[in-house]
Amino acid sequence: MNTGILGGGLTGLAVGYFLKQHGESFEILEKERECGGLMRSLQHDGFTFDYGGSHVIFSKDMEVLRFMLDLLEKNKLKKRRNSKVMYKGRLIKYPFENGLSGLPKHENFECLYSFVKK
Repeated sequence: MNTGILGGGLTGLAVGYFLKQHGESFEILEKERECGGLMRSLQHDGFTFDYGGSHVIFSKDMEVLRFMLDLLEKNKLKKRRNSKVMYKGRLIKYPFENGLSGLPKHENFECLYSFVKK
């Protein structure tokens, strides 16, 4: 079976991993230069900026967390985080998507729409 996987984010890479475990052929199609999706980081002036890599950190499913950490091997950083995002004059706890439910519905929709529009 030949399988095309759209996107090299967490889900696309996990699907590829499991297909490989079953001996299936596949190709991951990623629009960016690097895979990782929202789990990528950017290094600038000695600081690390996450695109949205908190997904692993905040996972409550221990089996999923263990699986992802095992796959990452040494390609991970463990940091204590106390980050907030300034949004329309309010500090929203990071990761921003976890604070969406506390926003007025129209702002919640704007945020979700701008993310999907990318």
